Amino acid sequence: MEFLEGFERRDGRLVGRVATPTGYEYVTDLGQLSRTGLPQERPQWRGHRLVFAINDLELASPGEYGAGLGLGVTTSACLHDVFIYRLPRLTLLIPALALLRGLFPLVPQAFNTLFSPRGLAEMCVPREKNGHWSVNVTTHQYLPKASLFPLSMRQTLTWAWLFRSGDQAWHSVYPNALEGRVRFALPAIRVNAGMHGIRKHNTVYVTNVNIAALLACDAPFDFAANAPRSFVLHQRSQSLHGLANDHNKVLTTRYSIDPAVLLSDQEWIVVADIFERRPVRMNRPGITRHPRAS
Repeated sequence: MEFLEGFERRDGRLVGRVATPTGYEYVTDLGQLSRTGLPQERPQWRGHRLVFAINDLELASPGEYGAGLGLGVTTSACLHDVFIYRLPRLTLLIPALALLRGLFPLVPQAFNTLFSPRGLAEMCVPREKNGHWSVNVTTHQYLPKASLFPLSMRQTLTWAWLFRSGDQAWHSVYPNALEGRVRFALPAIRVNAGMHGIRKHNTVYVTNVNIAALLACDAPFDFAANAPRSFVLHQRSQSLHGLANDHNKVLTTRYSIDPAVLLSDQEWIVVADIFERRPVRMNRPGITRHPRAS
């Protein structure tokens, strides 16, 4: 049993603080939060698929999720947003991390880019064909296998590139993490999602959100003004409205990235020694380390 309470800095790095029955553990590779940070016990409750607007979810009291699972999480210590979805006889508590995994079902290497200031452009760029859209990935390291680009991953990244609230949702993760919070801007979409979790009395503590289809309810960016609003994440799922985006041909491509971007914590650790080392020859002064390298 575990629950991601928030983020903090340890030894100059941004790490996840995970509450467990025996105390705190720390996740240094934030990409692993695609698999850890929520209870991993076998779900005791598998509900029917629900269709709802994500940005209509209500906030629950801080700490209610972890405390309900017996982890001793206090309201003051918990910086993880939890949302309420009410059924006639049940209350679902949905942590932000579960929603984030559902919206962006990525492998750890790709999930890690959510916690980088470089944004979507580090991983992929959009492309259009015959009125439908997809993305080109920059490298195979972001894919589960060298030759496999799952439909769910492809469609959600495409949606995040094309629609304003999708872009805002992606790029709000990192700034909130810097403040210690597990939070992101809820996008203006309707989803068809399956909820799995642990049931205790009339409360279900959701551990997995499996989104089958989504419908964008906001305006796309100008470059994709006529893009389809409906996205299907699994082959047998049905569109929530109208014709779904159906551009399945994706190529891996190389392209240049503006070098004037901030380094992530993991990237800084790789190069920090270079910038802090004093050159031996000619007694040149060492380069002063800045809080963030440009």
